[in-house]
Amino acid sequence: MKYKYKQFLYLIIFFLIVFLGFKGCYILKANSLHQHISINDVQSIVIRAYSTRIATPEETENIVKWFNSINNIGENPDFEGPTNSSSMEIKLKSSGQISILYPSRSNQDFEIQRYNKKGKLISYWGRQSNIKKILEEASRKWNIF
Repeated sequence: MKYKYKQFLYLIIFFLIVFLGFKGCYILKANSLHQHISINDVQSIVIRAYSTRIATPEETENIVKWFNSINNIGENPDFEGPTNSSSMEIKLKSSGQISILYPSRSNQDFEIQRYNKKGKLISYWGRQSNIKKILEEASRKWNIF
């Protein structure tokens, strides 16, 4: 009886380690897709819908904070591309720009496109309610239909 108990315990430990390994890989993958930005690296943020406006300094601070808290990150190998609703372009002093495209097409809040550390354009999905709200309001405000 004691032998079967040990086998069962080892089996549970094995599956727990495997589960934690998969969870760790998911977190590493998400972190390699989504890189935080510094407020000092932001040159400007442009919000586009049917017109274009530049975010105020207060909005810029909030957007950077919200961008850094994006969650539910998932790779998008298909690059949905520009949408017909609204977008946000975060222009960086150091490395080009980050595009946030709304609406998303994968049960997410929006699509993010940016260049990774190797200079390759990547795309991924993310969720963040405050950024989504800004993009929704921009698309509603200028939508006359």
